Amino acid sequence: MNINGNIKKLYNNKLALLLILTASDCHSQETTSQSRYYIQVDQVISHTKRISLSINKDYDSVKPWHRLYKYPYYGITFIYNNYKYNYMGESYSVLFNYNFHLIKTNKTNSSLILTPAIGLAYNTKTYNPINNPENIYFGTSIAYNLYMKLIYKIENIFNNIGLHTGIGFYHISNGSIKRPNNGFDNSDISIGLSYNYQKNKTIKNSIKQLKPFTKHMRHYIASEISLYQKGTDQAIFFSSIFSYYINYKYNRVSGLQLGAELFVSSVIQGNESSFKRLGLFTGYELQIGNVSISPQIGYYAYKPNYFNKTTYHRLKLKYNISEKWSLTISLKTHLLNAESMSYGLNYKL
Repeated sequence: MNINGNIKKLYNNKLALLLILTASDCHSQETTSQSRYYIQVDQVISHTKRISLSINKDYDSVKPWHRLYKYPYYGITFIYNNYKYNYMGESYSVLFNYNFHLIKTNKTNSSLILTPAIGLAYNTKTYNPINNPENIYFGTSIAYNLYMKLIYKIENIFNNIGLHTGIGFYHISNGSIKRPNNGFDNSDISIGLSYNYQKNKTIKNSIKQLKPFTKHMRHYIASEISLYQKGTDQAIFFSSIFSYYINYKYNRVSGLQLGAELFVSSVIQGNESSFKRLGLFTGYELQIGNVSISPQIGYYAYKPNYFNKTTYHRLKLKYNISEKWSLTISLKTHLLNAESMSYGLNYKL
């Protein structure tokens, strides 16, 4: 019996198995790490009385795209707003927010953070032609709420308590579902306290290397619908939007867009006529994981003679639900005047 040969064969098999396990572990591993929760309370200095409470947390897994954005974290923000005018009342908002480290210094536990947020607001008082004609800002009780802030934060000044201050921009509007809809825009300065709560948690840490990137071009078709009103007590329109566009991805997170779209607005209430418009647009896309944000500007190549707008703007939010399909929500405006909020589907050809 060749004992030495059998031992050598067994050793080689174990070595091969060890190499396979090690190779698979290079792609992802589970580690026990500190999962952090961030609680922030802000007192906002502005033309209104505003207080916000944010509850944020780290991701439960670390993915390659997180490294591109210096490990962002996410959360929910609650905002109370008193407009100081009796006819405007108050609003209560719930928003989903991302937090991106623009600059982070470990020595001083300080960072510069950009926080965009989107959500819904409840307005306690709305326009009424008899009882509240002064409130031309809010036509509905439920409205969209956008918030963008830039804060400088110093963590763990005393135990887990930190201090932060920043500037922000606050917008609330119903997307012209019902007029009047002047909306409310406000810039502010905030100061607040934060508390970091840490606990041991098993986190999936993906240590995959980023795949080599190649510039590429993709073709898309999209369809969206919206409901909006033109002027107080005027016609209500149902709009269908059909788009085709090209997205040129020139780096991992950025792309340039060029496309055409047809707007079909059908009157469903009122004495106005249905009409069509043809638009040509260009835009920029910023990719954040499965989410992307696209500011766009367009030109009406065709429109009715009585329609006096020649350009339009749009801010689109897209969420990828699969390799081919994505959900979209977008706000279309003519300068600072909102036309509609639309919802739709994108398909990658």
